[in-house]
Amino acid sequence: MKKKATQVAESQKHLTPKELRLLQLTELELLLEFNRICRTCGIKYTMIGGTLLGAVRHKGFIPWDDDADVAMLRTEYEKFKEACKTELDDTKFYFQDQFVTEGYRWGYAKLRRKGTAFVRPNTEEFPYEQGIYIDIMPLDYLPEHRGGQLLCNIVAFLLRKTGWSEVGKKQEKNLFYRGLYHLLSCIPMQTYNRACKKFIEWTDRRPTGYLRCLGLPIVCAKGNTGYWRYRTEWLEDTVDYEFETYRLIGFRQSQLPLSRMYGDYLTPVCFPPISISECVLPKLEEIQVDEKLKEAFILSFS
Repeated sequence: MKKKATQVAESQKHLTPKELRLLQLTELELLLEFNRICRTCGIKYTMIGGTLLGAVRHKGFIPWDDDADVAMLRTEYEKFKEACKTELDDTKFYFQDQFVTEGYRWGYAKLRRKGTAFVRPNTEEFPYEQGIYIDIMPLDYLPEHRGGQLLCNIVAFLLRKTGWSEVGKKQEKNLFYRGLYHLLSCIPMQTYNRACKKFIEWTDRRPTGYLRCLGLPIVCAKGNTGYWRYRTEWLEDTVDYEFETYRLIGFRQSQLPLSRMYGDYLTPVCFPPISISECVLPKLEEIQVDEKLKEAFILSFS
C-alpha cells in the first residue's frame, strides 16, 4: 500500500501552458453542451466564481484557471438532471451526482467529457470514471435569520466533511483530524445520501431571500463577508456575457458576488497551479469549438 501511494505521489504533475489551454477548450465544449441543454429546455442558470470573473474580466477563461463553475436553483438542477436523460449527447458527455453515481461523494454535480481523464490526488481509487469536467452547483434556500443560517452552515459543514472523508483520511497531515476522517468514512454511503436528502428537503421547504451551495465551503476575500450566500433576486436577473466568443449566462449584478469572493476582482491574482495524478486530454481536432479558437491555440504553441 505504501509503495502504491508513493508511486501515485511521484506521478503527480502540473499542467503545462499548452495542456492548460487544451483543458480549457475541452471545458468550453462542456459549457456549450450545458448551455445548449439549458436554453433548449428553458432551464435558468448562472456562471459563478472564477468562470463569472473570467467572463467579466477576460471575456473567457482566466488564463491560469483550470475549471469551470455554473449554478442553478435546486428545482432547475432537478430539471437539468431529467433533461440529460434525453438531451445530453451521451456519445461525448456524461453526468454525475451523488444520487445517481455510485461512490460519488460531492454535494454538487459534474458534467464530464468521455475519453478523457482529470484525476485529483487521493481520488484515484474512487469507483467511478473521472473525465474532464465542469462543476454544476445546486443552490438551496437559507433561513432568513442569522441563527438559522448558522445552524444550516454547521450541518452543511458536517455533511461536506463526511463526503470529503475518503480523501481527508489520506491527505490530512494532522493525526487527530485524520482519525476523525477515518471515523466519518465508516458512515455508509446510503446513510450519508439519506441525510443529505433530508437536509436539502429541510432547507428548501419554503423559498427565502438567500441561497447557497451546501456542498461548498464558506469562502470570502479578506475583509469581505457573505460570498457563500447569494441573493435569490440575483438569480432572477441574469444577462448574456461574452465567453470565448460564445454567449453564456451570468448574474447581471456580477460585481456583488465577485467583490465578496475576490475583493478587488479587477486586479488579477495568479494562483499556483493545481496538482493532478492523471490527465488525459482530447486531441484538438476532436473538440467542437470555434475554429478560430483552435487556430489561436496552434499559433500560440507552434
